[in-house]
Amino acid sequence: MILSLIGFLLRKDVIFISSNFFTLGNSDIENFRLTWLAAQAINRSSAHQMKIIEECYGSHDEAKILKVKQVYNELDLPQLFKDYEEQSHDVVQKKIEKIRGVPKEVFQAMAKNIYRIH
Repeated sequence: MILSLIGFLLRKDVIFISSNFFTLGNSDIENFRLTWLAAQAINRSSAHQMKIIEECYGSHDEAKILKVKQVYNELDLPQLFKDYEEQSHDVVQKKIEKIRGVPKEVFQAMAKNIYRIH
Protein backbone atom coordinates (compact mmCIF):
# COMPACT_ATOMS: atom_id res chain seq x y z
CA MET A 1 0.00 0.00 0.00
CA ILE A 2 2.66 2.52 1.03
CA LEU A 3 4.78 1.73 -2.04
CA SER A 4 1.81 2.32 -4.34
CA LEU A 5 1.07 5.61 -2.62
CA ILE A 6 4.65 6.82 -2.96
CA GLY A 7 4.81 5.70 -6.58
CA PHE A 8 1.50 7.31 -7.44
CA LEU A 9 2.13 10.58 -5.69
CA LEU A 10 5.52 11.39 -7.09
CA ARG A 11 6.65 9.25 -9.94
CA LYS A 12 9.22 10.76 -12.19
CA ASP A 13 6.43 12.65 -13.97
CA VAL A 14 7.55 15.78 -12.21
CA ILE A 15 11.21 16.65 -12.30
CA PHE A 16 12.47 18.39 -9.19
CA ILE A 17 11.70 22.07 -9.53
CA SER A 18 14.67 24.07 -8.37
CA SER A 19 14.64 27.75 -7.59
CA ASN A 20 15.28 28.29 -11.31
CA PHE A 21 12.16 26.77 -12.82
CA PHE A 22 13.55 27.04 -16.32
CA THR A 23 16.04 24.26 -15.56
CA LEU A 24 13.08 21.89 -15.91
CA GLY A 25 13.76 19.39 -18.66
CA ASN A 26 12.04 19.73 -22.01
CA SER A 27 11.49 16.06 -22.85
CA ASP A 28 8.05 15.75 -21.25
CA ILE A 29 6.81 18.79 -23.16
CA GLU A 30 8.46 17.70 -26.42
CA ASN A 31 7.15 14.15 -26.13
CA PHE A 32 3.59 15.20 -25.27
CA ARG A 33 3.61 13.32 -21.96
CA LEU A 34 0.71 13.83 -19.61
CA THR A 35 2.58 14.77 -16.45
CA TRP A 36 1.40 16.24 -13.19
CA LEU A 37 2.46 19.69 -14.43
CA ALA A 38 0.60 19.30 -17.73
CA ALA A 39 -2.55 18.06 -15.99
CA GLN A 40 -2.48 20.98 -13.55
CA ALA A 41 -1.95 23.44 -16.39
CA ILE A 42 -4.87 22.01 -18.34
CA ASN A 43 -7.14 22.15 -15.27
CA ARG A 44 -6.14 25.66 -14.23
CA SER A 45 -5.51 27.51 -17.48
CA SER A 46 -7.54 30.33 -18.96
CA ALA A 47 -8.81 30.05 -22.53
CA HIS A 48 -5.77 31.99 -23.76
CA GLN A 49 -3.34 29.80 -21.81
CA MET A 50 -5.10 26.66 -23.01
CA LYS A 51 -4.68 27.80 -26.60
CA ILE A 52 -0.92 28.17 -26.01
CA ILE A 53 -0.75 24.69 -24.49
CA GLU A 54 -2.68 23.19 -27.39
CA GLU A 55 -0.46 24.93 -29.96
CA CYS A 56 2.88 24.35 -28.23
CA TYR A 57 2.74 21.16 -26.15
CA GLY A 58 4.40 18.32 -28.00
CA SER A 59 6.61 20.59 -30.09
CA HIS A 60 10.39 20.32 -30.32
CA ASP A 61 10.66 24.05 -31.07
CA GLU A 62 12.48 25.77 -28.18
CA ALA A 63 10.31 28.90 -28.49
CA LYS A 64 7.13 26.83 -28.10
CA ILE A 65 8.58 24.89 -25.17
CA LEU A 66 9.40 28.22 -23.51
CA LYS A 67 5.79 29.36 -24.00
CA VAL A 68 4.54 26.25 -22.20
CA LYS A 69 6.96 26.91 -19.35
CA GLN A 70 5.75 30.50 -19.19
CA VAL A 71 2.18 29.28 -18.80
CA TYR A 72 3.39 26.97 -16.00
CA ASN A 73 4.92 29.99 -14.28
CA GLU A 74 1.84 32.16 -14.80
CA LEU A 75 -0.19 29.44 -13.09
CA ASP A 76 2.40 29.33 -10.27
CA LEU A 77 2.87 25.60 -10.80
CA PRO A 78 6.34 25.54 -9.21
CA GLN A 79 4.85 26.68 -5.89
CA LEU A 80 1.79 24.47 -6.34
CA PHE A 81 4.09 21.47 -6.80
CA LYS A 82 6.15 22.35 -3.74
CA ASP A 83 2.95 22.59 -1.67
CA TYR A 84 1.68 19.31 -3.11
CA GLU A 85 5.00 17.61 -2.40
CA GLU A 86 4.97 18.75 1.23
CA GLN A 87 1.40 17.58 1.73
CA SER A 88 2.02 14.19 0.14
CA HIS A 89 5.25 13.83 2.13
CA ASP A 90 3.27 14.36 5.32
CA VAL A 91 0.68 11.75 4.27
CA VAL A 92 3.40 9.22 3.48
CA GLN A 93 5.19 9.87 6.79
CA LYS A 94 1.95 9.27 8.70
CA LYS A 95 1.40 6.00 6.83
CA ILE A 96 4.99 4.92 7.54
CA GLU A 97 4.43 5.51 11.26
CA LYS A 98 1.50 3.07 11.18
CA ILE A 99 3.50 0.24 9.58
CA ARG A 100 3.89 -2.86 11.73
CA GLY A 101 6.07 -5.90 11.09
CA VAL A 102 8.50 -4.28 8.64
CA PRO A 103 11.31 -1.91 9.57
CA LYS A 104 10.10 1.66 9.02
CA GLU A 105 13.62 2.66 7.95
CA VAL A 106 13.09 0.84 4.64
CA PHE A 107 10.17 3.08 3.74
CA GLN A 108 11.79 6.19 5.19
CA ALA A 109 14.83 5.62 2.96
CA MET A 110 12.58 5.23 -0.06
CA ALA A 111 10.67 8.40 0.80
CA LYS A 112 13.94 10.27 1.24
CA ASN A 113 14.91 9.31 -2.32
CA ILE A 114 11.59 10.53 -3.69
CA TYR A 115 11.04 13.73 -1.75
CA ARG A 116 13.47 16.61 -1.92
CA ILE A 117 12.16 18.26 1.21
CA HIS A 118 12.86 17.79 4.92
